[in-house]
Amino acid sequence: MEFDTNKNRFNLLVFCAFIIYSALTFFTVLNHEYGRDETAPWLIVRDVGFFEIFKELQYQVHPCLWYLLITPFAKLGFPCETIGIFNWLATLGVAYLLVWRSPLPKKTTLLCVFSYYLFWQYAIDARGIYAIGLLVLFFIAYYYPRRFSCPLWFGTLLFLLFNSNVTMFPPAAALLLVWVLQSLEEKKFKARALFGMLVAGAGFLIAIWQVGLVFPPSDLPLIGRTDGVGFQPESLIKALCGAFFAGLNPVPMLAIPAFVMVSVLLYSLTSRPFSLLFCCIHIAGNLCIIGLKPIYTSERHYGIILMGIIFALWIAHYEQDRDLGYIGQNITSFFSKNFRRAVLALNISFIASMGFGFLMHYYEWNFLYSGCKEMASFIKKNNLENVPIASHRYGHLTPIAAYLPRKKFWYAGIGKDSTFVRANYQHMHEGHFMPYDRALQKIDEHFPPNEGILILLDTKINNAEGSKYQLLHKVDDEVFGSDERSYLYRRKKVSP
Repeated sequence: MEFDTNKNRFNLLVFCAFIIYSALTFFTVLNHEYGRDETAPWLIVRDVGFFEIFKELQYQVHPCLWYLLITPFAKLGFPCETIGIFNWLATLGVAYLLVWRSPLPKKTTLLCVFSYYLFWQYAIDARGIYAIGLLVLFFIAYYYPRRFSCPLWFGTLLFLLFNSNVTMFPPAAALLLVWVLQSLEEKKFKARALFGMLVAGAGFLIAIWQVGLVFPPSDLPLIGRTDGVGFQPESLIKALCGAFFAGLNPVPMLAIPAFVMVSVLLYSLTSRPFSLLFCCIHIAGNLCIIGLKPIYTSERHYGIILMGIIFALWIAHYEQDRDLGYIGQNITSFFSKNFRRAVLALNISFIASMGFGFLMHYYEWNFLYSGCKEMASFIKKNNLENVPIASHRYGHLTPIAAYLPRKKFWYAGIGKDSTFVRANYQHMHEGHFMPYDRALQKIDEHFPPNEGILILLDTKINNAEGSKYQLLHKVDDEVFGSDERSYLYRRKKVSP
């Protein structure tokens, strides 16, 4: 038996590259500071009862899968850094499936895992709802050939995909539709398949209930829910450019290359209509979410578009070429011929964004992504956890509580103790937009002047108030990744 030396050597290089990817991302995870979007799920599942979690989800936009995964560890007292490890493991699973289990060329998948989205955005920025959604999505791709022989398992995977995050609604719905159409075409629409489809449909209904799309709470805030709702074409351009050229500017110059990328990738799927249908619904659905909801205009949402296109090219390998009339009567392996162009487009995209990913790792090691961990460390180091702490602004400072398990701050904007942001009208409007002078006044009204307290803000106190407050610690200039800068003051006692 002869061995292909070149192939074995190439596989060894691929394995080494995967180990390097795993190590680089792991050590950066250990060095990462978590912001409010990352810690919000952890604080919710840590500080409320199990069934109350589902009540809070109606304010948090995304459904339950990530929340339930981290619940046992939060309840058992694990540190909040647990979310980073789980997020990293989920992204590592995505990378493993792409490199070792997908039919895409190894060189392309390696470029993918070292590009911005899998190298930093989903691996380090621990918004686990996205990483866990991508893990389910690519496991579905791996499981896709068995969707007819094991329909219950396939339906369960779609159930999980619906319940991972809102940006997975379009691909999950597209997969369910394609599954139904293929079952009808291939005459495999049997009782078992119907039951699996009902499980997937139940996942959709449960998910839209959880995120408040049906029977929403009466106190949903305007901000992030209805403010700015309306079609915004410029958001679509940003989304396509961000999907293929993350970190490159200016956006208008990239619009035509991004459109060419999409055209090449969609054209390669023309002879495989079910994969093309999935890809079109996925792209259109996420563009609608981004175009209608300003809160979704960020790289983490743009990357979902690109990941769905990769998924479409993966599952297209399980579909046969067919003549749709406008391609030609004597079609011969249309997909195979155009797949090379699609791969080239992906390679260009991955290489274009690779520098941005490495730059973010550089920032992670040299600056603070959020200032909240540093401020929490100062509080613990100086034994200030038992001193009453009043705070404003609410949303920007809650991550500090993730590092102080037994500590609650009194937030002036909402007039009570809390650890996490409940995104209702009171918290997001009254708590967020209250002027600082009014917040300081409320703190003085709530805490007697002879009581020694600390005041935690996300901005400096103006000079007129300077004599009343002593600055103990600040975390500001070294923060690069967020607006979570913090200033800790001691309010001087006033004798009665």
